[in-house]
Amino acid sequence: PLVAALSQNAVAAYEMNILGCVERARERVARIYEQLADVKGTEEHYASMIRSAVATALAFIETALGLPSAHHWIEVIESDRLQVVNALYMRRIISIVEGDTEQAELYRTRAEVVALQSSVRQMFMPPLRHELAAHMRCGDLAGVKQVADQIARLAEDSPGWLPQHYTAQGYYQRM
Repeated sequence: PLVAALSQNAVAAYEMNILGCVERARERVARIYEQLADVKGTEEHYASMIRSAVATALAFIETALGLPSAHHWIEVIESDRLQVVNALYMRRIISIVEGDTEQAELYRTRAEVVALQSSVRQMFMPPLRHELAAHMRCGDLAGVKQVADQIARLAEDSPGWLPQHYTAQGYYQRM
């Protein structure tokens, strides 16, 4: 079941990122999440970790789509100490989309403090790509610039960030 879940997750990532079929990817990821609940025995620990990552994917997708159910998935991942920072960043993204910049800034500050205080490395990097899209959707030029600058610093240290850097620069230029 774990290998099947990972395989289906790869298909969902392809559907979302390459084909642009976000809703289909969301449905697939939701099925994966439910199927992993049935895993018992020695694989249960690993299924729990994969399930947490899948819940994060659902939270990201539903936040990006602006679905109210995103709050549920954020609550699910908040209970995982490997995901607390991501949950706070997703709450930040929702605040940005809702136009509540003060609350968004509070979530950012809290996420940074939690990340610094945490003795546990978070499962994923902060969702800068999603934050960038939220600022773009709201027409927030200063927010796009701020996230683009963060991504540029990351791209200096790691070539893996270059595609995101080019995307961020493109968003900034378009605005």
